[in-house]
Amino acid sequence: MSTQDALRMTPDELHARLDRGEPVIILDVRTEDARTLHPYQIPGTRWLPLPSVVEHAQSLPWWGTVVFYCT
Repeated sequence: MSTQDALRMTPDELHARLDRGEPVIILDVRTEDARTLHPYQIPGTRWLPLPSVVEHAQSLPWWGTVVFYCT
Protein backbone atom coordinates (compact mmCIF):
# COMPACT_ATOMS: atom_id res chain seq x y z
CA MET A 1 0.00 0.00 0.00
CA SER A 2 1.40 3.40 -0.92
CA THR A 3 0.71 6.62 0.95
CA GLN A 4 -1.68 7.50 -1.86
CA ASP A 5 -3.74 4.42 -0.95
CA ALA A 6 -3.91 5.22 2.76
CA LEU A 7 -7.30 6.14 4.14
CA ARG A 8 -7.64 9.63 5.51
CA MET A 9 -9.45 10.61 8.70
CA THR A 10 -10.52 14.11 9.64
CA PRO A 11 -9.78 15.48 13.11
CA ASP A 12 -13.54 15.43 13.81
CA GLU A 13 -13.77 11.75 12.86
CA LEU A 14 -10.80 10.88 15.07
CA HIS A 15 -12.36 12.81 17.95
CA ALA A 16 -15.67 10.99 17.46
CA ARG A 17 -13.95 7.58 17.43
CA LEU A 18 -12.08 8.42 20.63
CA ASP A 19 -15.32 9.65 22.26
CA ARG A 20 -17.00 6.34 21.35
CA GLY A 21 -14.14 4.45 22.97
CA GLU A 22 -13.03 2.78 19.75
CA PRO A 23 -9.55 1.25 19.85
CA VAL A 24 -7.27 3.80 18.19
CA ILE A 25 -3.47 3.90 18.25
CA ILE A 26 -2.20 7.38 17.39
CA LEU A 27 1.37 7.79 16.18
CA ASP A 28 2.97 11.23 15.90
CA VAL A 29 5.43 10.78 13.03
CA ARG A 30 6.77 14.35 13.03
CA THR A 31 10.48 15.05 13.17
CA GLU A 32 11.98 16.28 16.42
CA ASP A 33 12.40 19.73 14.83
CA ALA A 34 8.72 19.82 13.85
CA ARG A 35 7.71 18.85 17.39
CA THR A 36 9.86 21.66 18.78
CA LEU A 37 8.36 24.17 16.36
CA HIS A 38 4.78 23.00 17.04
CA PRO A 39 4.84 21.32 20.48
CA TYR A 40 1.12 20.49 20.63
CA GLN A 41 0.18 16.82 20.77
CA ILE A 42 -2.96 14.69 20.69
CA PRO A 43 -3.41 13.13 24.18
CA GLY A 44 -2.34 9.49 24.32
CA THR A 45 -0.12 9.79 21.26
CA ARG A 46 3.09 7.82 20.86
CA TRP A 47 5.94 9.68 19.13
CA LEU A 48 7.70 7.65 16.47
CA PRO A 49 9.49 9.57 13.72
CA LEU A 50 8.40 8.42 10.28
CA PRO A 51 11.80 6.92 9.32
CA SER A 52 11.54 4.65 12.40
CA VAL A 53 8.08 3.26 11.71
CA VAL A 54 9.22 0.33 9.57
CA GLU A 55 12.03 -0.50 12.00
CA HIS A 56 9.61 -0.61 14.95
CA ALA A 57 6.54 -1.98 13.14
CA GLN A 58 6.73 -5.38 14.87
CA SER A 59 6.61 -3.75 18.32
CA LEU A 60 3.63 -1.49 17.61
CA PRO A 61 0.22 -2.34 19.04
CA TRP A 62 -2.06 -3.33 16.16
CA TRP A 63 -5.22 -4.02 18.19
CA GLY A 64 -7.08 -1.07 16.73
CA THR A 65 -7.13 1.54 14.01
CA VAL A 66 -3.66 3.02 13.59
CA VAL A 67 -3.59 6.75 12.89
CA PHE A 68 -0.38 8.50 11.81
CA TYR A 69 -0.23 12.26 11.97
CA CYS A 70 2.24 14.98 11.09
CA THR A 71 2.25 18.67 10.24
